[in-house]
Amino acid sequence: LLCLSMRRIISVRRNDFQRFSTRSITNAIDVHTHMYTPRYMEILKKRTDIPRVVELSNSDCRLVILPGEDKDETTNIGRRIGAEYWNVDEKIRYMDLHGIKQSVISLANPWLDFLSGNEAETIAQELNDELQGICESSKGRLFGFAVLPIRNPSGSLRELQRLRSMRGSIKGVILGTPGAGLGLDDPQLRDVLHQIAQEKLLVFLHPHYGVGNEHYHNAGHALFLALGYHLKYF
Repeated sequence: LLCLSMRRIISVRRNDFQRFSTRSITNAIDVHTHMYTPRYMEILKKRTDIPRVVELSNSDCRLVILPGEDKDETTNIGRRIGAEYWNVDEKIRYMDLHGIKQSVISLANPWLDFLSGNEAETIAQELNDELQGICESSKGRLFGFAVLPIRNPSGSLRELQRLRSMRGSIKGVILGTPGAGLGLDDPQLRDVLHQIAQEKLLVFLHPHYGVGNEHYHNAGHALFLALGYHLKYF
């Protein structure tokens, strides 16, 4: 009887959740939602070092992006990445399924932290142009946070100027907590942060590298993401 009662309660709660998820949330705006855009996926698939994407099959792509996870037996196979992360049509279908009216998408970590110099600036231009095109073709469903070639501060300043022509689609920039490698209080970032403020762009500050990583081995990704990311903010 107890089992039957619990089963009935679970069934009722599941139905309540389904009604809530399909009827109540109809105009949600999602601002923390990432995409590995087609061009970014192309870059990661060609890499042999972290960060990279490993194709186990045509339908099974795995992310290996966190520091040291390629050397840990519980994480070295990477994490499966669904098509909604890189296919725009699948992204829109995902939004429709979950009652999301609009999304402000951003490039997923680790952004362009692994590139520097002219290469970083050129790739940032390509990715932001791609992001603008994705947003413009979405008929008002998608907006974006641009990526900066942050390991090239002077290139970041030039890219911020270039983004002025994209403000219809681009609402801000995404930055990782390391900045150009020495933290956000690094003097070489001062002009970049000042320019962001002058342009009145939102900053989506996002962790990636975490802290206390030496304690999270042989536990998969759970501790790294649940503890390392959040502790990084503090």
